[in-house]
Amino acid sequence: MLTFVIPQDDIRQLKSLLNGSTKQLRKQLKVAVGKATSGVRTKMNKDIREVVALSVKGVNRVLHVKRKPTTSTLSSEIVLKKTKRGLTLKMYKPRQTGEGVSYRAFKGGGRQLIKHAFMGPTPKRLNPKLAGHVFERFGPKVQMTKGTYEGQMRQQIRKVYGPSPHQVHVENRLTPPTKKYARERLRHEVKRRIRFLQLKQSGGLRGNQA
Repeated sequence: MLTFVIPQDDIRQLKSLLNGSTKQLRKQLKVAVGKATSGVRTKMNKDIREVVALSVKGVNRVLHVKRKPTTSTLSSEIVLKKTKRGLTLKMYKPRQTGEGVSYRAFKGGGRQLIKHAFMGPTPKRLNPKLAGHVFERFGPKVQMTKGTYEGQMRQQIRKVYGPSPHQVHVENRLTPPTKKYARERLRHEVKRRIRFLQLKQSGGLRGNQA
């Protein structure tokens, strides 16, 4: 959990613009913390995607705002979920070929091939029941007890996973720059609230500048 202190000069300036109202002060600080939280999450998403070949939505499957600020609790919490197996390979744009399944996990890297992996019966015919996920066979053949191959001797199958965004964030030492950005972004958003109130008082607001 990251904890940052807003400079007292900024607090005094905000409170002065609000005629000393503590209630209104907390409302303005709530807005600042909320916008800073959103900015930090976006920055974390971008930093991870500079390493791995994932979409914004792909990273956001494990990166989310767990707690938003309120006027009574001026704090928030961003969670980058730690997963044991990473993200399903479905998120890394897999393609089934005659040899197996290829995918690209890292930015700037080529496609990798998992031999004999599959997404369906043939390269151009995917099995809708597998929902785009990638599977591979493993271990010795065992007798199937149910399903299409009941009674037959076949290898078991397991879903294949790609890199974990959490692991990428840790291994690439992205936490220290994230902390620095979060501290700077919070100060920036507090300054924005000050400028907004100053413009509001002077009648200089134009359009949606909140």
